[in-house]
Amino acid sequence: MKLIFNFHQSALIPYQKSGNSIKVLLITTRKNKYWTIPKGFVDPNLSPFESARKEAFEEAGISQCKGEKLISQITLHKKIGLCYLEIFASQVVTMVDIYPESSYRERDWFKLDDAVGLIKNREIADKVKLLPQYI
Repeated sequence: MKLIFNFHQSALIPYQKSGNSIKVLLITTRKNKYWTIPKGFVDPNLSPFESARKEAFEEAGISQCKGEKLISQITLHKKIGLCYLEIFASQVVTMVDIYPESSYRERDWFKLDDAVGLIKNREIADKVKLLPQYI
């Protein structure tokens, strides 16, 4: 019998905008080193956006951001069950060099189109591509 359960995650598209140029901060996954955006389980004591900001600090060192834009709500089919994922965007204000997962992950800024091409999960990449419509 296969164990299946549903779970709730939230993610953050961290961006910077200068004129018409948009850059997205990507991080690598811990295991396979694929490029992605910060995401994780929603903390029961936090809102989905607050959880996404918490993950962005732990995984990417984003200490301050401004704005809270809900980009999408999607369901991902995972091996262990269904993941209900809320994806937010927020403009990065400040970052720190030392953060909880800095020794496990890389982080880098990419132009929007490059970021979309680098993200392995196409469902997430498609939502990142929508960013200009929301900011």
